[in-house]
Amino acid sequence: MTLTSAERIRAYRQRKKESGEPDKTRTYRKEYRRDYKQAHGVSTRMFTGCDGEGCGLDERGRQLYMLFRMGDRELFTGHPLQTREVLLFICSHPRDEILVGFSFGYDVTMILRDLPEKQQRKLFEPKNLGPGYSPYVLFDEFDIQYLPKNY
Repeated sequence: MTLTSAERIRAYRQRKKESGEPDKTRTYRKEYRRDYKQAHGVSTRMFTGCDGEGCGLDERGRQLYMLFRMGDRELFTGHPLQTREVLLFICSHPRDEILVGFSFGYDVTMILRDLPEKQQRKLFEPKNLGPGYSPYVLFDEFDIQYLPKNY
């Protein structure tokens, strides 16, 4: 009678349990993966999702950006979030994680809408990098560069 892989594993674990020996298959698999990633340069950094939420409208009919989350961390002040608040929150996040966002263009426009119109235009216009041209927009202590759809 041929056993399936799951049945063989189940039988192996049962034999180990009956003989009083620990089942090391899961431990070894985790150690093997960790060692493989370290040996082959595969990143072991965690991915952290970033997302914000809007609600209500301001006097000009624009949605208010009220909440921003990065993994387990949350920025909620009870009033519409300001550009500086969100940028400080993002910059205070641990650097050992890879930050990701889905449809993040909405969040970028909400986060950066306190910037003067001239700076917003510079951020979102096509980049023509040449001598003496900086892709950054200065805002308070931040140098901001927007790279849309940067995968």
